[in-house]
Amino acid sequence: MRENTLFFYFFIGLFVVSSDAYSQQEPILRIPSQTYEGFSTIIDGIDLSPDESTIAIAGDFSMACDLQTGEIIKTLSTNLYDRNHSVDYSSDGKLLALTIWNGVRVFDTDRFDIQYSLPMKPNSFSGFPGSVDITFYPDDSLLLLSWYGTLNIWDYKNVTLVKTLDNPNSNSAGVIFIDVDNNIQLAGSSIFINLDTGLEIDPGIKPEILEKTSFSISYDREFFMTKETTYINSQKDGKIITLYNRESQEVIWSYTHNTYDIIGYGLSMDGKLLVLVEDYHAQIIDFSSPECPKVVRTYPFDRRYQIRGLKITKDEKKLILANLTEVLVYDISDLNTCVENAVLH
Repeated sequence: MRENTLFFYFFIGLFVVSSDAYSQQEPILRIPSQTYEGFSTIIDGIDLSPDESTIAIAGDFSMACDLQTGEIIKTLSTNLYDRNHSVDYSSDGKLLALTIWNGVRVFDTDRFDIQYSLPMKPNSFSGFPGSVDITFYPDDSLLLLSWYGTLNIWDYKNVTLVKTLDNPNSNSAGVIFIDVDNNIQLAGSSIFINLDTGLEIDPGIKPEILEKTSFSISYDREFFMTKETTYINSQKDGKIITLYNRESQEVIWSYTHNTYDIIGYGLSMDGKLLVLVEDYHAQIIDFSSPECPKVVRTYPFDRRYQIRGLKITKDEKKLILANLTEVLVYDISDLNTCVENAVLH
């Protein structure tokens, strides 16, 4: 009888620990977008400073905020018609570039004063079209502005437009520098170009990998990831996400997800944590044991909102998730204390 009682309490204790471990946690910090005439304004993008102490938020009203407290350090734009689509810190963290509807502003990160202003004529009567990306060169010497159909290279210190190139993928604005030779990938595509020549290049990746539905290189350039849609009787059924070592092109892990409607995803620096956002929730999946992925945290997500930014800090202690109207910061420092089997289909 005593043994049964001890087993009962042990089972209840295990259940309580598991329930607490798997419970959906509230964010430790919420940074709302600013309001205008009583309504929340729109967020378009985010970037973290290299030391991850501040977060820059682009949108209707852009701002730099303290990532620990959420306090606004400085509002970077005060005119609703200056709609800011993209933001990027320089690699040394001393500068911050922000797109506006008719140009680019470059701020210092000491007082967040404007240091350079790059005027440009929009290629649309309503300003930039929906997809815009501003990116410092790896050595911070130049700025690359990408939007539908166009790539502009700026010597921002001399306010000089160095070169304008056609964007081979009119549906892509995001860019990722893939090495130090001014070669970039057009994010979400299999197109790689050299910015010196403007010509497409062969990235040396196997054709059968490049032909996947979607292709992306990680920002630290150590991995690349593909997404394939699976079908049953000609109906979309799910996604296969595969991570490769970029140098060897060997598969690190592969994950079959039971829905094709993934609206956002992010990868940790070491490639072991994958964040997937769907209509109703975000999941963090741990691939420390590639043969047995674990869902280690689940958060509710409102399908009315879009993902405007998703980052895991370098130390893997925080998840930053930006939607249309707020930035949510979650504490993920205890992920190794709670695991459950991922549902594979």
